[in-house]
Amino acid sequence: MKKLFVTTLIAGSLFFMPAAEAAIEVYIGEGQATMSEDESQDKATDRAKLKALRHAQEQAGVYIKSQSRMRDLELVEDEVETITGGIMKIQNTDIRKSLSDNGVIQVFVTVTVQIDTDALQREIDRLIDKRKAKDEPKTPIDRPKPLDRPEPVAQPKPPVEEPKPKPPVEQPKPPVEQPKPPVEQPKPPVEQPTPIEPPKPVEPIKPPTPIEPVTPPSTEPSKPWLSDEQIKTGDLMELINNERAKVGKKPLTRNSVLVKGARVRVEELTQKWSDKRPDGSGWWTVLPPSFQQKSTWEYIHSGYDNPQEIIDWYLKQNDSKILSTNYTTIGIAYFYKPDSAEKYYWVVILSN
Repeated sequence: MKKLFVTTLIAGSLFFMPAAEAAIEVYIGEGQATMSEDESQDKATDRAKLKALRHAQEQAGVYIKSQSRMRDLELVEDEVETITGGIMKIQNTDIRKSLSDNGVIQVFVTVTVQIDTDALQREIDRLIDKRKAKDEPKTPIDRPKPLDRPEPVAQPKPPVEEPKPKPPVEQPKPPVEQPKPPVEQPKPPVEQPTPIEPPKPVEPIKPPTPIEPVTPPSTEPSKPWLSDEQIKTGDLMELINNERAKVGKKPLTRNSVLVKGARVRVEELTQKWSDKRPDGSGWWTVLPPSFQQKSTWEYIHSGYDNPQEIIDWYLKQNDSKILSTNYTTIGIAYFYKPDSAEKYYWVVILSN
């Protein structure tokens, strides 16, 4: 009895074992494009996407070649591209844009792709079978020789029978009309007198409902700034001042007027990504006239979720304004729009 129970338990555990998941290879491709004067931001973004996708395909192609060599199969470039395009799936695409110090828009795209190794092995097996079938010699097919058929023997023709005369066809007799029964005429309906309805009682007149006063809409601007905005802008400002301290520069101080202008500009970026406002005026018009007369500078970014990525971009620029002694105050704004392409938007305004 115990042996039977143990055997049943082992069989049941094997039956409910989870199926092995397919192995996935992940590759990350990066592409960069600088927008020229004769193209739009969308075209520059498409060029960066294409470069990132090619970068990921090159990495995947190296893996596919290595797997095919393990099966004694050498693939040509066309076969590698065909297999890669069939089994490679784009998992995620990140788009980041920044405006450089010389007013040129730079686009950075990161593409994450994945390859199902089981699908790759099936494609390799298919190519192996295809090449084997092509290399195997074809055996000739023996066709049967035609048989000698005997000449047909002429058969005697049967005698022709004379046609027999047909009997005369009887004509059908016309039917005898039966007399129709008399049709009864319908009797006219008897009109019933219409009952007289009693008069309805008159409902008392209700006094009019007093009209509630309408509350006028608030004239204060909407405040989409969440606590996440304060955290991220604070982190970016701290990173900027840390880099300034490394080169012996004084830290920048936060200015509320610059922050207010940056908040207006960062929401405008979701409508029109440009160093100009949606109405065509310069970005500096968000500041009061007293600040417009000062030396000011604006940086705009999108697609950067981590402030460290923005700092890394600043450090790659030649003579970045972030490390300049010409500016002493700063205003930073961050806006998150999940239904947009870049999702994350940043504006940094510097002033003296």
